[in-house]
Parts: sequence; structure tokens; C-alpha cells
Amino acid sequence: MSQDSVIDRFRDAQRRATEYPGSSTLLRNPAPHEVHRHSALSKLLQKSQSDLFNDDDSRVEILESNRGDFLFSTHESAEGLRRHFDRGSKDPHIRHAFVRSPDSRSPLDCSLEMFQILCTHQQVDASFLDDVQAFGDQDEPKDLCLASVEAHHTLHSPRSALVELAELGRSGKELRIHYLLRSVEAGNVEVGQWPWQIRQSAVYHTFDVETGRTFWLTAKGNAEFRDRIQNMSEKVKLPSPASPILGDEPASLFRISLSTHLVYLQWCDENWRQCINDLESFTQDIKDNARTAPIDDHQESNKNPDKLAHYPRSLGITPRNSGYSKSKHGTQPSSNRASHTATGLVSGPRGGSELRKQSTWEVIKGAKESLASLAGRRIFSGWRSKKGQDLEMAGLRRTAHPGPAASSSTSVGPLVHPCYVLDAFRFRDIQTLHTFSDRIRRYILTIDLDISVLDQIHAFYSDLLTSEIDSFRKIKTACMQDLIGFLAEVRSISRSLAVRKKQLECLAAILAQGITLYDGILQQRQIDIAQRFQETAQRSAVQMKVIASKAKLETASMHVITIVTLIFLPATFVATFFQSGAIELGEVGESYLINPQGMSLFGAVAGVVTFLTVGTWLVVYATMKSRLKKELEMVLPK
Repeated sequence: MSQDSVIDRFRDAQRRATEYPGSSTLLRNPAPHEVHRHSALSKLLQKSQSDLFNDDDSRVEILESNRGDFLFSTHESAEGLRRHFDRGSKDPHIRHAFVRSPDSRSPLDCSLEMFQILCTHQQVDASFLDDVQAFGDQDEPKDLCLASVEAHHTLHSPRSALVELAELGRSGKELRIHYLLRSVEAGNVEVGQWPWQIRQSAVYHTFDVETGRTFWLTAKGNAEFRDRIQNMSEKVKLPSPASPILGDEPASLFRISLSTHLVYLQWCDENWRQCINDLESFTQDIKDNARTAPIDDHQESNKNPDKLAHYPRSLGITPRNSGYSKSKHGTQPSSNRASHTATGLVSGPRGGSELRKQSTWEVIKGAKESLASLAGRRIFSGWRSKKGQDLEMAGLRRTAHPGPAASSSTSVGPLVHPCYVLDAFRFRDIQTLHTFSDRIRRYILTIDLDISVLDQIHAFYSDLLTSEIDSFRKIKTACMQDLIGFLAEVRSISRSLAVRKKQLECLAAILAQGITLYDGILQQRQIDIAQRFQETAQRSAVQMKVIASKAKLETASMHVITIVTLIFLPATFVATFFQSGAIELGEVGESYLINPQGMSLFGAVAGVVTFLTVGTWLVVYATMKSRLKKELEMVLPK
């Protein structure tokens, strides 16, 4: 293929850049197996245009050097970018193009047209679009921590198959590699929120082995790599434009290329240590609560039939001689106090108890004091000191059962009844552990895929090191030690990531154990609550049995009273009537006389008294019935 025809095709491709990655914009003919992929990527690019690119805030930042100092420029329009590339000169020896977005889940701050112009001018492989698809507007992270790499070269290709653009300083013999990496970065979040998020970075790189010209295209969710490359460029020593072109110039540029690779690859590992430390810190309290909570430290008090004295007032339990009572200074033996003021129950001198009548205000005040007492005692203070959390500093505490002498010297604070401990555990803590467990699994997958990328990069450059390609032999000889050092550094990063993976796997196992233990504690809490209600019901049943026995005795007494009343009431009424003077009895054998005035007086008095009695009863009955109806309407749902 003649140079004139290649240049003409390239100029035509630039004019039709908006068709990228179509065949009219790429000079290298795709292999038969790549045709379908290029077509699919072209359709995907057009489909995801609105989510992937931001036309309102478009800019491409370019850092380049042509045997001299680095020059930085920003282009905010497609025409400005075209003018930059159409200057009629050869490509600079080093060119970096940066496309970035506000964050990893936002569109790239670059229009689709500007991106197509850039990729067409640099003849970027269409396969790089796979990596770019990791960006764009997204509510949730997509691709599940995907990391990938593709690397190839044209060093074995015959001269007729190369795309040589001599006017631009491109020989066509290139190393081509692009990769998608992920790592964790801390974002700006509020205090108490999880700061570490998985971020991605897509990098495309070509190196011309004959002219040494290097191109880098970086897509990142912030300006991190742009700043790093700018700082690195200040340390790079390039010959001045006036100095003669030496034969070892491609080798010098290859060394810079290897160093630039390390800038990107080291980013994969640098934040994991702090992230893992924060993971431990965020989950430490929940794990320690589950591991060291004294769930069964009071078995002797649990054997006490009156242990219900420790349970909430809502169960309506009357405590007797309980083993513990609450005070403002902590939990104390009940022998030190005669009353259980926090629950409104007063214990008698014999351990019996009687319910104290309280007003509504006293009940509310007592509840506040109870909550304040619980908060003041810091239920977990007995086992959550700093040394108590550290197994290496203090070992497992409270696992043994020391004798009286030992217990007096190894006291860790006031004892707390297990029911108060169980009440402190909530299901949301298990949800928190599950959330962090899911994060850790994603972190492990991210590291695994990054290690795979590093291994493939290592393999690609190892093959170059051991190859006998004529066009690369001179660079290999001059950069042998640099290439060996680069491979060693890549292997070191890979090993460091493997260590981070081991740490995360261990932390995942610890969290899994914590979830299992916490689930067991929550089950124990449910069992404890069920036991409380069961024992409350049992006590209520006993009380109902006593009440039933008393009612039975009282019913028998009432039966006797009723029978006696039925026998004597008629005779009493008759005797009263005859003594009222309404009927006057004469001597023996004489007839009786009816006194109309006495009869009227008796009827008037008896009738009025009967009416008042029945009326009063009806008023009381109606009032009680109305009050009961209102109470039922308030309690029962409509």
C-alpha cells in the first residue's frame, strides 16, 4: 500500500470521524473474527451515548512533548480539537489525552464527537470501547468489578500489512495495550458514613518501536492520573528539539513508557491497607458485642424462681426476692435495698412485694429513670473496655468461672442481668454485618481481577523480553535491566494485592462467624422473650387458680346466704307489715281491723324507698356501661 493512498485514507477517516468505530475510520483491516465485534461496539456506543457522554461540559486535556518540555492544553470543542491535530506536523514523541468525569458513576465530560475525533486521529482500537463502557450515568455500579486487559503488537506483521503514516512519524510497528483497572478510593462523605468506594480507570497505550512515539488515553472519574502524570513529567529528561536525533531515543522513550505503566498499576494497591483498617474499625463494635456479651454469666440467678423480677414492667410482674435490683450507681444485690423503685414495686421485709399505686406522671417519670439508669450503667461497660476487646492484650474475658477468692480480685465491673444484655441486640446489626460482608466479597473480586490484569501485562512484556524480534532487539538490549525491573515491580504489586486478598478473606471469615454468632444471640433473645411471657402466663395461671379457689369458697358462702335469705325474707316482710299499724289485731278470738291511714303511710314510704333504690341502681349501671363502652372503643380496632 503506497504512502499516498494511506494518507488519503487517513484524511478521509478524519473527515468521517463521527462514524468511529466504523470501518471507514480505522485504517487497519479487522480480522474476520473481529468484524462482528466492531459492529456490535459501534451500535452499543450510539445506544449509550446519552448516558456515557456529557455534551454540556465537554473537554479533552492533552499533555504532550516533542523532544522538549511538556505542554498542557485543554480543548472544549470538536473544532478546537481538530485544529490541534491538523497542524501539519508529526505526532509529539509523548502524548497523553485525559478524559474524565465528576465521579465514577457520572458521564464523561466529553462529547461523543470529540471522543470519536480523538480515537480516529490516534487510530484507537475499537476494543477499547469495552473498557469505556464501565463509565457513564448509573445509579448502581455495573459490570460487577470488571477488570480486563488486551495486548498485542504488529512486530511480526509484514511491511505490506502495516499502516505506516510517515507524515505523522508512525511506522506502523507498535505495541498496543489497553486495560481496565479498579481500586478503592475514599470519597467526601459525612462522618459515620462508609467512605471507600470501588473506582475504575481505563487506559489505552501505543508505543512505536521504530520512532519511539508514545500515546496514552486515560479515562478516570477524577483528575488523579492527570495530576500524577504532570508531576512525573517534571522528572522526565528529554533531549531538546535542537539536539541531534540519536539512535537510542526509542529506548529512552520506552523506559518512560514502562515508568508510566507503573504509575497506573501502583494505583491498584495503594489504598487497600487503609480500607481494610477501616473495615475492621467499622465492624469492631458489633463483633465485640456479640463475642463478649455475658449472655449466661448469671446461671445461678436464672435458677431463682423469682428471676422475673428483672424483666420489663410491661409484663406486669411482681418481683420478690430477686438477685439484683437497679440503682443509679449500677446493678446491686437486692439485699442492699428493700425496694425496687425502678419498676414501681415495693418489696416487703420478708421478700414479699406489693404493687404501689402510681399516677400517670409517676409512671412516666419512673420509665425515664429506668432508661436513664440503663444508659448510665452502660450495659456493655463490663466487657467492652479497649483491652477487653483486644484478644492479644487480654485474652477471652469472663470465660472461666473463678472461685470466690479469684472473683473478688478479677472483677470487671458491676454485673448486668442477661435479659438487659439481650435487649441491646438488634436485627439491624446483622444487616450491617451483611452489608460489609457483601462489600468485602466485591473487594476480593476486584483484587482477583486486578491480579489477573497484572499477570497478563507481565506475560506480555515477558514475551517481549524473551522474543527475538529484529525490530525490537535494539530496544530490548538497551532496556534489558529496565524491563526486568518493570516485570519485578509488576510482580511485586501482584504479590501485595494477593496479601490484601488474604486479609480480606480472613476478615470475611470473621464477619461470617460474627453473623452466625449474632444470629444465635438473636434467637436466644427470642427464646428469652418467649420464656418471659411463658413464665408470666404461668404465674398468672397460678394466680387465677388461687382466685378461682377463693371464688369457689365465696360462692358456697353466697349460696348459704341466699338460701337463708329466701327462707327468712318473706316472714320478715310479713312481720314488718303487721308491725306497721296498717292492720290492728284484737284480743284472742276477736277479728282484726284494717287501718287505712296506716296502710297508706306504709305504702307511701315503702314505694318511695323502693323507687329511689331501683333508680339509683339504674343510674350507676348506665354510667358503668357507658364508660366500659368508651374504653373498649379506645382499645379495640374499628
